[in-house]
Amino acid sequence: MTPQFIMTRFYFEATVWVPFVPAPLTMAIRPEAGDVTAPSSPQLEVADFVLQLPATFIESLQAPLISYMLTTPIRVDKQRILNHARVAQILVPRLGASGKRYFFLLGSCDWEEEHGFEMLFCGSQILSCGPQEGLYLNEAWKRYISGAA
Repeated sequence: MTPQFIMTRFYFEATVWVPFVPAPLTMAIRPEAGDVTAPSSPQLEVADFVLQLPATFIESLQAPLISYMLTTPIRVDKQRILNHARVAQILVPRLGASGKRYFFLLGSCDWEEEHGFEMLFCGSQILSCGPQEGLYLNEAWKRYISGAA
């Protein structure tokens, strides 16, 4: 069931529960344009897709989080990597005419306290994982939604 989104200053937002995180999260949807009054149908489809991911989905985050951690000077126990990372937000970016199920998981982690992590998905496939740098806000994002990435 699609949650009720409210427009905040920059995003449509709702508090959601997902099976793979044991606490409520904020789901934010970036408006496709400045004058829209609701998320687009493709964005709502992505939101529904994420809400239906199973509890076991969390296991798919382990390898990319370990790879990201290994790029930093701080080390944590790889076997317990999920104890050192916390998902805080689901973000559905502008999708344009891409026809793709892009979404981000954003959160904090013990090895990069300042920037946390930003994980980009297309459906259930992880495309990237690294520090939160706002990929969904910068020019590089246009390559994803235009099919050039």
